[in-house]
Amino acid sequence: MKRLVLVVAMMSLLAPAALVFAKGHVAEHRDQVCHRGRVITIAKAAEAAHLRHGDVRLPKNDPDNIFFTGDTCTEADEEEPGIDD
Repeated sequence: MKRLVLVVAMMSLLAPAALVFAKGHVAEHRDQVCHRGRVITIAKAAEAAHLRHGDVRLPKNDPDNIFFTGDTCTEADEEEPGIDD
């Protein structure tokens, strides 16, 4: 029983660290856009509406550009023209 308590305690301490150091990944059916200065993750079906009102699509699953929902963003972060994920 003591081992179980110890394992559970260690896992509860390590779980937040995994979230902090985890690499960003966007599911295949989702995209990220810069919306009013913040990164949001949206369904692909909603992308056209967001792009129409000025949001910009962010690079997807690019190891050099990792975006997390809620991060601040600028138009400089947007995806390069001609790149399609």
